[in-house]
Amino acid sequence: MYSAAAACISQVDTSLAGGFSILIVMLTMLYVLMHFYMQPGLVLVLSTPCFLSLVYCLAGHEFQRSFLVHPWQASIPILGALFAAFFFTAARRHLARARRALVSTRSEALKRAAEAQAASQSKTEFLATMGHEIRTPLNGVLGIAQMMSHGELSDEQRSHLSIIRESGETLLLILNDLLDVSKIEAGKLELESTTFSMLTLMRGVHATFSAAASAKDIDFKLDVDAEAAGLYRGDEARLRQILYNLVSNAVKFTHVGEVCVKVGYADGRLQLSVRDTGIGIAPDRQHTLFEKFVQADASTTRRYGGTGLGLSIVHQLVTLMGGALEVQSVQGMGSTFTASIPIARIGDEAIGAPAASTEYDERPAVSDADVRILVAEDNPTNQLVIKMMLGHAGIEAHIVENGKEAVAAWQAHHWDIILMDVQMPEMDGLDATREIRRRERLAQRPRVPILALTANAMTHQAAEYAAIGMDGLVAKPINANLLFQALQSLLDGETEAADADADASVVGF
Repeated sequence: MYSAAAACISQVDTSLAGGFSILIVMLTMLYVLMHFYMQPGLVLVLSTPCFLSLVYCLAGHEFQRSFLVHPWQASIPILGALFAAFFFTAARRHLARARRALVSTRSEALKRAAEAQAASQSKTEFLATMGHEIRTPLNGVLGIAQMMSHGELSDEQRSHLSIIRESGETLLLILNDLLDVSKIEAGKLELESTTFSMLTLMRGVHATFSAAASAKDIDFKLDVDAEAAGLYRGDEARLRQILYNLVSNAVKFTHVGEVCVKVGYADGRLQLSVRDTGIGIAPDRQHTLFEKFVQADASTTRRYGGTGLGLSIVHQLVTLMGGALEVQSVQGMGSTFTASIPIARIGDEAIGAPAASTEYDERPAVSDADVRILVAEDNPTNQLVIKMMLGHAGIEAHIVENGKEAVAAWQAHHWDIILMDVQMPEMDGLDATREIRRRERLAQRPRVPILALTANAMTHQAAEYAAIGMDGLVAKPINANLLFQALQSLLDGETEAADADADASVVGF
């Protein structure tokens, strides 16, 4: 470039055009470069030698003498300078326009992101509210059905009652799936860590689905490796939910043959495999299995029902636990779903450990008419359900309709346990619990156990209940057996709770 400038001084007539061409080419390249990298400083630095060379040529004596003899030839550098200035100005104008568009686009993107987050939050709050509102009447349906099943019924009546219970439980499962999806999307699903027995967990899974498999005349097998049996530390409720969804699908889509659940453990990872000889899945549909609200095809929904959320929830739960979910399937021959989940095995299981039961026991462990229980519940149907359940154990509960009345009743009498609803008029269960705990400290009265009875049973909500002084949680719809287990634990002075069922949980704090 500088040699071209020197040549321009000595031979203006022959080199001005060449210098101008070089200048134009370089400035054009810089112009393109500026568009690609949006670096005006770089353009200025690289174009400075070109402009200096041009100015040097224009200021030279040879150029001035040439301008007088050949004005048209000498005007070429001047035109080059004008074009260079035009290119540079246009580049800066385009750059400013691009920057304004970028700022506007970014601002619009942030605005839309905020709107999407607000919409997601509104959806989460809506689902939580609807979940509570649906669970309340479901508590009446399932609660009364539980109590009626132990009365004097004809075979036809018992069959009809069984349909009511199964339909209510199916609706509850759908509701739980929707709430789980909402919690996962909102990032509010938290994993718990408890000690549990793998054999007990698997016996519960087998007991839950063996009747459904027998009704379809298919074999339901359970195979637990010796290395996999024992005690684990992890989220048993979510592992149960994974197995329930996988086994439920396997039984649903299998008409002939068998469903086999195999459990293995190696290298710190639990291997859960559910194999069936069902309808299988077409290869072109397998990649969509884990999407929400998606089933193999439209006819699947019409023939078998379901929301298409089960496998999506399983996939997200396994991922949340740090594991992986795989599927192998041949259409018309069956499918195998395998979940590999990292989890700590902490020891062997004690021989003869009793299996957990989530079925209703006709003779509750709590059976003492001298037990004084205060129930704070505003819904008349829920009041009737709780009164019937406790009455079955020989306990006559005292019922109040809000937290304010609960505090007054606590002040006036001694109670062994308080069952506290959370959402009530005048004073809710949280404020009532806080007030009772405050007055206990001031009056130095013995601490009365308080058990939350609520449809708001998410993990972060349970943590809030524990923080204000509640001793446990029974989720609505209320499972009678789980309620009595929680009552017995509190009466025995235990603070750790009975285990949680997939759709009706007892949580101890």
